Amino acid sequence: MCLLNIEIDKELNKVVIRKFIRILEAIHTAIQNIKDMEFVSSSLLMVYDASKDSLNEAIIKLIDFENAKQSQEQDKDILEGIENLSGVLREIYEEI
Repeated sequence: MCLLNIEIDKELNKVVIRKFIRILEAIHTAIQNIKDMEFVSSSLLMVYDASKDSLNEAIIKLIDFENAKQSQEQDKDILEGIENLSGVLREIYEEI
């Protein structure tokens, strides 16, 4: 039994997912260029505004830097996490 009856706009969903993937690619590129920082326990905040005035704005911010620290090497864990999230979004996109 479905508790919610929500009409889903598949094309709009595809537009938003594409926006999120492009933003993730830009974040991935930026972090790849940071060779001496470890983003321990940092998070990605993903926001989508569906109001008519927002033009379907999609935003991703890297947050929670309290445990970030200088490092001798590149943070491969955060890069892998971004790649995994991008992969999941691509799979969802293909299923729509």
